[in-house]
Amino acid sequence: ITRISDFLATVDNIEAVEPLAYHSLGAGKFESMGKTGEEKVFNVPEKSLMIEIYNLFENAGFKVIRKSI
Repeated sequence: ITRISDFLATVDNIEAVEPLAYHSLGAGKFESMGKTGEEKVFNVPEKSLMIEIYNLFENAGFKVIRKSI
């Protein structure tokens, strides 16, 4: 995430960032496609992690849209 923030700092037209948390709403579709739990790559982040990410972007000078928590 820090590397993303560093990269975005080099882009001139970024008005705001909106970090979005992964969610598990598609888990049913995943399973209906015959996929097993072993193939799952992402976990839903804790609220505290999302706050940490928001703070990282704000400390880098970005306006942060906080909708995902």
